[in-house]
Amino acid sequence: MIERVEKIQGKILKGILQLPESTPYWGILHETGIWPMEKKIWYHRLMLYQNMMTSDNERLGKIVIESQQEQNGNNWYSYTVKIAGKLGIQLEWIETMVKAKWKKEVKKRIEERIGKEMREKEEKYKKMRHLIEQGFGRKKYLMEMGIKEASDTIRRRLEMIDIGNNLGKNRKCKKCNTKETIEHMIDCRRSGLEKDKIIKEWLKETEDITIIRKVNEWLRREVEKNKENDID
Repeated sequence: MIERVEKIQGKILKGILQLPESTPYWGILHETGIWPMEKKIWYHRLMLYQNMMTSDNERLGKIVIESQQEQNGNNWYSYTVKIAGKLGIQLEWIETMVKAKWKKEVKKRIEERIGKEMREKEEKYKKMRHLIEQGFGRKKYLMEMGIKEASDTIRRRLEMIDIGNNLGKNRKCKKCNTKETIEHMIDCRRSGLEKDKIIKEWLKETEDITIIRKVNEWLRREVEKNKENDID
C-alpha cells in the first residue's frame, strides 16, 4: 500500500516539476526536501499518539489505545511501537515531554532516518551520484528559478539529460574514444573558450545560481553539438 501511495506522490511531483516519468523518486525528494509519504504517515501517527495519551482519561481514543497495550498481536498501538523503535524513540517519553518538544524530537528523528536512507540511495543509484554528501532539503535554486529552469537543473543533476548514452546508445568521445559522460566532456576541455570553461565541482553546485546557469547552458550547447555530429 505505501509503495502505491509513494508512487502517486512521485507522479504528482514529476507533473508539477515537469520531469520525465523515469526521474528517480528519491532524487526529487532530495532536491525538494519533501518527506516520502511513509515518513509523513509516521510523523502524524506519533503526533496522534501523543495527543491521545495526554488527553482526558474519558476520551475514547485513549481508552482504545490503553486497551490495545494489554493485548497481544497486531493492532494500532503495536504498529506505533514498531515505528517508534525504528526511529529510536520511546513512547514513554511523552510522560515528561510537552507537545512542542515531542514534535521537535519526532521531526529530528524522522529527518535523520530519511538522511540515512537517502545516502543508501545515492550509493545505489548512478543517477544520484552528483547528490552524494549533499544535505537533504529544499535547494536554493528551486526557490530562485522559474519552473522550466528549475526543471532543467533537476534533470541535469539527476542525469536525466540525454548526452547520447541514455537512449540505448553507447556514445564515445570522438576525440579520445572514451565513453562519454558529463565529467569526461569537461575533462576533454570541450567547453569552448577559457571564459566558458566548466569545472567538474560545479556539477554539485546548489547555491550559486550564476554557476548553475552556466553549467546548464554549457551542457545544452554540448548536447546540440552531439546531435549535429550524429547527423553528420
